[in-house]
Amino acid sequence: MSTLHLRGDSSLQRWDGGRTLVGGSPLRVVRLSEAGARRVDGWLRGTPVPADPASRGLAERLVRAGMAHPVYGDGQLRPVDVTVVVPVRDDADMVADLRMAAGDVAEVIVVDDGSQIPIDGAALRNETARGPAAARNAGWRRARTALVAFLDADTALERGWLEPLLRHFEDPTVVAVAPRVRSMDGDTILARYEYLRSPLDLGAVPGPVDSTWPNPERGNAVTPRVARAGQGRQPSRRLPGHGLARLSCQQARSW
Repeated sequence: MSTLHLRGDSSLQRWDGGRTLVGGSPLRVVRLSEAGARRVDGWLRGTPVPADPASRGLAERLVRAGMAHPVYGDGQLRPVDVTVVVPVRDDADMVADLRMAAGDVAEVIVVDDGSQIPIDGAALRNETARGPAAARNAGWRRARTALVAFLDADTALERGWLEPLLRHFEDPTVVAVAPRVRSMDGDTILARYEYLRSPLDLGAVPGPVDSTWPNPERGNAVTPRVARAGQGRQPSRRLPGHGLARLSCQQARSW
């Protein structure tokens, strides 16, 4: 089991000697015993969270409330445990660049969603465009790994983009993680606005996103309710089941 540390959210306030915690979004109140307060005080000072069920349960409670954020050490998952799915339409050159930038993943599955000129090397092709959600659903069903990364063709990836996301899956209740998505800087007024005020950029503060997820094994759509860190770029998801979605904005970024 990976080492777990907690970092307090900027909203967190502690009262009554640490026995009452206030913070998160939406705002919540958590009341602790004296023993629990001492544990949390130590964790926020840098002590690792022990692996026993009581400690991990309390830490998860704070994370789900948005009062604290997990920081994991190195885990067991590697890029080779991930399949990348890319829905694309008429952007063949971008797909080639993304294949190179994806790194040592298990496979990159390109779904050609009705391109006028068929994209060379695409694993699947829709003769008419069905939209990125349908293309992603078709792509992940071909994956042979436990984790799937959904990327748009125009995504620019930083080196080491995937490893910080994978660490969150050390928590078995996490089913999805998204990075911070930034817009590229540029010389035009629009480019500068997008860089500073892009609606795709949810900011530098991490936190839980949603706790209710569709189950692909039952045929539900993958993308309409997943954590949207901008135009469908949801870089990791366990395929089956329900659980916690987490937005990880600090350590992983894409453009």
